Amino acid sequence: MSYKASFWRWSLSSLLLLLLLLTACGGESNQAQPTPTQNPALERVPYDLGLPDEAKKAPSVGDVPGDTQLKLNITFKTDDKVIQDITGKDGKIKDGDQIDISKKANELGITDQEYEQIKQFFGVQDAKLKLGKLHTYLTVEAKAASIASLLQTKLVYKELNGRKFYMPEKDPMLPKFVFERIVSVTGLETYSQAPQKSLSLTPLTARQPQLDCKAKDDWVTPQEVAKAYGFDHLYDKGWTGKGMTILLPEFETYDKEAVERYGQCVGYKGKIDVVNVGLPPIEVGGEATLDIEMIQGLAPEANIVVYQAINTPFSMEWVLNQILDDYADAKKPAVISLSWGNAEHDKATSSVRAVAESIKLLTQARYMTVFVASGDCGAYGGGVYKELAVDFPSSVPWSVGVGGTKLSTGLLGRMNEAVWSDGSNTSECKNTWGSGGGVSTLFKRPEWQKGDGVQNEYSNGNRQVPDVSAVAIDLPIIFQGAWYSVGGTSAATPIWATGFSLLNQGLIAETGYYYYGPDTFYKASENRGLLTNPFFDVKEGDNLYYKAGAGWDYPTGLGTPNYLDLYLILKGTIQEESQS
Repeated sequence: MSYKASFWRWSLSSLLLLLLLLTACGGESNQAQPTPTQNPALERVPYDLGLPDEAKKAPSVGDVPGDTQLKLNITFKTDDKVIQDITGKDGKIKDGDQIDISKKANELGITDQEYEQIKQFFGVQDAKLKLGKLHTYLTVEAKAASIASLLQTKLVYKELNGRKFYMPEKDPMLPKFVFERIVSVTGLETYSQAPQKSLSLTPLTARQPQLDCKAKDDWVTPQEVAKAYGFDHLYDKGWTGKGMTILLPEFETYDKEAVERYGQCVGYKGKIDVVNVGLPPIEVGGEATLDIEMIQGLAPEANIVVYQAINTPFSMEWVLNQILDDYADAKKPAVISLSWGNAEHDKATSSVRAVAESIKLLTQARYMTVFVASGDCGAYGGGVYKELAVDFPSSVPWSVGVGGTKLSTGLLGRMNEAVWSDGSNTSECKNTWGSGGGVSTLFKRPEWQKGDGVQNEYSNGNRQVPDVSAVAIDLPIIFQGAWYSVGGTSAATPIWATGFSLLNQGLIAETGYYYYGPDTFYKASENRGLLTNPFFDVKEGDNLYYKAGAGWDYPTGLGTPNYLDLYLILKGTIQEESQS
């Protein structure tokens, strides 16, 4: 018997009993009768999806067909105390001490008993429910008519600025006991835009059956990147990625022939696995190909796992939740390189909260560092010149936002570095305006984001992006049988993810510990010495609004990696803390 059926039968029985009692008493009474109290289990409250007023006021152009299949993602609140108990000390953890957090699912997310209650509510006709391993999310697949009826609303199509999307006609109504346990509900609107890739591609050679491996002199090769940022010092120790894993959320599939050829050219010996989240994407794209090749060129023995999904407004949260499930009991370190995003104002608040919660859990409960591209439209993340905006999810406080630079190299390695920026055509961005950066409108600045340059004339107490940066232009990749020059913070992001993986490989080998999370980089900057500096400070250029300068800045964050010094500082910190 359903929960609601039980309630109504109970209500009917109570009403009949009340009538019998009144009949037995007879006569009229002038005494005020008590107001019946609604069963709190079925008390409804409206849930605001966090859509902008212009979307709510846009004209309706039709109803969503009732047989349209929807997939809702319900993100639940987590217990901060449980997370605190799981989280390693000072952003580091001893390798092998990772726990199977699925065993704490009843403490971390909703309990089994709460799930049974929620399941009764969402268990509409033909619905498919799936509770995540950590009890932190629930997916509900059902027809639009069933979901709309359940939530006491109607789903309608609207048009705004040439875009057609659907959303509830009025706020969906949730039981209070459900409302009090959730962070967000997504899947009820498509105003939120699908993730956008962060790259531009310029063909450099014609297609060839067997492409030559030799790059031209004016390209920034993996060897030059390695020498400029200190990868070569890690290689000298034998740290080339063996036993380390880099995860790539992708919303297109990669060019397998290109990746195979590039791997041959750079001597890649690692393994590439693919996990399909739902139906696999069909489109072969340069973004996924670029991400893989950047790793192949810099970490010849690292393993790569591509989590791919069809690109929808909700794909990112589906993929991140799948990673949470797959790594619930993982005993080995992994990092995430995420090259996709949107301007903050292109997402409903509900969608933002779902992704932010997943990144928080991946960082704090799974000890992962989540590197995210800061975008390629300079200070104007939405692609509209003079309208300041930053990219999400690089603005999430638990992510490491990665900006972009233009790198010049010579025989001795790094010669000069400036902000990657191009204002030659401001009519349309096309991922060419340069390094994304600015002030978030959604998130408060976390306590750990501090240091020289962080507090400045533009600061308002909100999160500032990016955290770090790396070369993002004139990098060669193989795609569709030809060499291409790539531009984008989506190149800088896997560079950082790869280098940090090798650094952690070394820390595990020499100390048994590894680091994770964005606060690592700010602490390392604070602990720099007269002869050690974990970052190359980029002081030249701007991102079409904010200028680079000494210390942290909006175009490049703390700077580009100096992996030798970063390693020495983090290793020294571990040794000092172990002796105290």
